[in-house]
Amino acid sequence: MLITTGRNPDAASRLIANALFLAVPGSRLENRGQRSLSFLASKAKKLHFERLCTIYRQENSPKQILFMSVGKQEKWLSPKLTIIKCSAKKLKANQSLCIKIKGTKAKAMQRLIMPKNSSDEPESALLCTAKKLVLFIGKRKILELGVKYG
Repeated sequence: MLITTGRNPDAASRLIANALFLAVPGSRLENRGQRSLSFLASKAKKLHFERLCTIYRQENSPKQILFMSVGKQEKWLSPKLTIIKCSAKKLKANQSLCIKIKGTKAKAMQRLIMPKNSSDEPESALLCTAKKLVLFIGKRKILELGVKYG
């Protein structure tokens, strides 16, 4: 999965993008700059990714996380995640080699992020409930989002 922010991201959007990059095995973090989404989708295809994840902000805070399929044709995927509350910590760590996704919305998130499968012991975990996404690296919580699925 190629992960990026919207144009002119705020610090919280950058922290969300970085947390996803660290937790999702095989993902890549790409600064958006002035590049279009179609350019980034094309880049994701060249890098053999199937997903593009974009974190958008509104009024200086992160508001949405959207996922795009970049296979034969580009299309936005459901559910879209609306961010209601954000708590993120800056962390310097290596990217996880394995993630465990659990919770009531685990199947939906599994379809959205499509992490590379591994039989290793998970280094990161994503807890997905009806109202929260919580991301852990090891036992350390690095991201907690209040979300609404739409």
